[in-house]
Amino acid sequence: MRRSALPRQLGDIEGFIKVVSDAQSGHLLGATLLCAGGAELIHRSIDLLNAHAPAAVIKNAVHIHPTLAEAVQGAVTKLG
Repeated sequence: MRRSALPRQLGDIEGFIKVVSDAQSGHLLGATLLCAGGAELIHRSIDLLNAHAPAAVIKNAVHIHPTLAEAVQGAVTKLG
């Protein structure tokens, strides 16, 4: 959360986002969001899990700036 613009702007940088994907297929396996807006942001992960989508869907998404969704994208980008 500390690396994302909106949480810094709001002064709410505590918490974290963890995204887990399958190393072979890249499919999203789960996500944990303990952060500001986490209760709303988790729904995008739930939708992708239900669609059996790869984590790259989040990684390659175009987000407006600044948003809390960018923090989720940052967590997925670290997956490699």
